[in-house]
Amino acid sequence: MSRPTRAVARTNLRTRASWRLPKNAVREAALLFGLCGAVSLANDFLPHSPGYGRLSSVVLSAAALTAGLLVFVLGQTTLLQGPGAFLMPLGGLAMVGINYAFGLIPAVMLGAWFLLIAVYVGLWLPQGTVFLLSLLAALAYVLPLFYGAPRNQFDVISMFIAIPVSVVAGEIVAASATALRSAERSQRELSLKLEGARAELDRRERYYRALVERVNDYLLVLETDGSPRYASPALLGMLGHSLEDLHGEANRRSFVHPDDAETLDAAIERALASPGEPVRCELRLHDASDRYHHCIGITTSLLDDAAVEGIVLVMHDISESKELEEQLREQALHDPLTGLANRVLIEDRLEQMVARSKRAHTSMAVLYVDLDRFKNINDSLGHKAGDQLLKLTAERLVAALRKGDTVGRLGGDEFVILSEDSTMPVEPELLAERVLSLLAEPFSLDGERPVSLTMSASVGVAQGVALPANELMRNADVALYQAKAGGKNCYVVFRPEMYAALEERLALEADLHGALSRDEFVLVYQPIVDLETLQVTSTEALLRWQHPARGLLTPDKFLPLLEDSVLIIDVGAWVLRTACAQAAAWVEKGLDLSISVNVSPRQLQHDLLRVVSSTLEATGLEPSRLVLEVTESVLLHNTDATIRELHDFHRLGVRIAIDDFGTGYSSMSYLRQFPIDILKIDRSFIAGLDQSREASTIVRSLVGLGRNLGLQTVAEGIEETSQLSALREDSCTNGQGFLIARPVPPRELERLVRDGVELHPESAAV
Repeated sequence: MSRPTRAVARTNLRTRASWRLPKNAVREAALLFGLCGAVSLANDFLPHSPGYGRLSSVVLSAAALTAGLLVFVLGQTTLLQGPGAFLMPLGGLAMVGINYAFGLIPAVMLGAWFLLIAVYVGLWLPQGTVFLLSLLAALAYVLPLFYGAPRNQFDVISMFIAIPVSVVAGEIVAASATALRSAERSQRELSLKLEGARAELDRRERYYRALVERVNDYLLVLETDGSPRYASPALLGMLGHSLEDLHGEANRRSFVHPDDAETLDAAIERALASPGEPVRCELRLHDASDRYHHCIGITTSLLDDAAVEGIVLVMHDISESKELEEQLREQALHDPLTGLANRVLIEDRLEQMVARSKRAHTSMAVLYVDLDRFKNINDSLGHKAGDQLLKLTAERLVAALRKGDTVGRLGGDEFVILSEDSTMPVEPELLAERVLSLLAEPFSLDGERPVSLTMSASVGVAQGVALPANELMRNADVALYQAKAGGKNCYVVFRPEMYAALEERLALEADLHGALSRDEFVLVYQPIVDLETLQVTSTEALLRWQHPARGLLTPDKFLPLLEDSVLIIDVGAWVLRTACAQAAAWVEKGLDLSISVNVSPRQLQHDLLRVVSSTLEATGLEPSRLVLEVTESVLLHNTDATIRELHDFHRLGVRIAIDDFGTGYSSMSYLRQFPIDILKIDRSFIAGLDQSREASTIVRSLVGLGRNLGLQTVAEGIEETSQLSALREDSCTNGQGFLIARPVPPRELERLVRDGVELHPESAAV
């Protein structure tokens, strides 16, 4: 019973238990005393009556009759419902006693009135009241003796008979009436409790029914034979059926995907085998609009529960999460600009192709295609024209393929073609010639100034039977390098002697081993700004290699070599130490900045927590000003250990950012498990904002995902003012890119913080 219900019940009990004479009791008393007055008045007119001819007796009798009639009338109102009603028995007794005292009525009549009054008092007043009134009755007998009223022997004897009889009769009636009232009161209390219990039960039933009927999850209760007993309104509304429509095995299966019908049956069987234990399953439900909803279902057998006696299936709709994951998976496997397979999918397809080649002993080939002087297009016509050229190139490459071949974009202006089941040794060369011929045809680029231009490409060809996938890719890359070196606009088939280029790469790797000790590494800093105010809020430390012979090298030239070796551990520690020291120096100068540092998966495996802790202590930088950027792939490998380590960083006060978010495929559940603070949206999504509706949808979804999870979002690679406007409309909080500022030395960054950044669209293409 709820608190309000119990309070009302207690109030009602107190009200009914208070001693108040009911209206019928008051009116009965009025009739009794009126009758007493009427009989006395009649007695006064009898010749042999003691009160005959005496005015005082007539007045008293008439007063008693009048009082009785008046009380009878007023008993209909509330005037005589209080304690004053208790005085009526006393008044009646006193009036009879006075009449007797003056010798106006005989002792027999007095005894009769005592008996009536005793019965009335016992009927309505508590036990013991009659006994107290017996003392007054005795006085009524005794007092007349002092006034010399004429009394006979019978009058004295009647006192010893009438009073005990009246007391016994009154107390017997009182005991019976008290018992009856107690029983009535108990019954009323029980009725009130039952009423309160019914009200509470009804309230709870309405409460839980409202919850069940208004919750968005789908609820289905089945009988032991599988027929539905109850379906929530949310489920019926989604399915577009009534409960009766779901009866029958064929009908039940009609709203479940055909491939999931057996899954549902198996879940019900497992639930029946383990009563009370939830059984998890994943189902697709067919709705009224002919589309499927992905649901996670929990099946539980509650046949032993008397309140349910059924099989309960609760389903949560995860369609939106599935759609987002599908979009991310699609983006993870395809290039957002051209829609071609990206590196991840190409590597997977190549592994499959190698497996088939081993089984069938057929030839296979990999062609690397790289557009010649593509950078000149970007520099002269802008990135929009460059992106349009890449999409047109992708369309022509797809047109050059046979059924079963695959074309993909590895990045920039580099494409790859996978070809298998060659029946002639020269087929890959013929395909390369066809590619060069198609790309040599003029391209028409739309824009403010329509342009028609011709392009050439360099193609590297590697072929063989059952060669390892990485070897094929490497051979094609070496052949492409030779085609570029040979004058471009040609194709080259890999030959083993071409490994000289590989040797050069090995030489570069050898130079890396002494670069740190020779102090050849430098850091530059790219501002991260608030997209609304363009105020610099943070900066990302970026590594450069000042090679003594090759000049200043960007990370794409040497970072893969670093990450493939143990050098990344020492170089990474140097980057962390240098960046934190620079950030601490900026803070001392009054610049409110935090610093982002990229860390590789290999660093996480080599006690990075200790390195970070000692670096923060040595430089004096506050932990909250340090952001460690990890790639999305880190979340997918060695998950438990990675979760523990990232939580250790969080407890230290260091923030965690996911770099290039969306390019790898990570489940939404990982974002809840890992202590993530910042999502950095990959530049490939930002680059496609102007050309790809899917890219715009993905960016909007990722920003919304970050906002819903309480994460800061940073857009990478902003190069166009239109991209900045779109990001602002999507409520993305922060961003970086060439449109805002390129990576700069520390002093230049200080100037940008103090003076603010200015957008330079023309510099984005440099």
